Amino acid sequence: MPTVSLVSTKNDPKDHFECTIDKDQTLYDGLAKNGHLLPHGCLAGSCGSCKVEILAGAENLKSPGVIEKDTIKSILETCGTSPTYPIRLACRARVTGDVTLRVFECL
Repeated sequence: MPTVSLVSTKNDPKDHFECTIDKDQTLYDGLAKNGHLLPHGCLAGSCGSCKVEILAGAENLKSPGVIEKDTIKSILETCGTSPTYPIRLACRARVTGDVTLRVFECL
């Protein structure tokens, strides 16, 4: 089972959350099943509320579909910033291996 590590946006070690989730499960569903809810809205990939930065293991997520790509493009245009790490939507990103992430906040 893949391990998902959620790092605090403040890099506070005590705010670190880690769990195992089922392969092919979305990041959002896997974390929620283990008691950690990410920010969310529609859970369909349209609102962008569940946006996360993939700090490690981006290759361990299935490729984003059209809906996710369009929403991420819109988020990045609105933010006016280029993220250091890849951005994904937790409600759409399906896990195939270990991943480390944090909630993405526009600066």
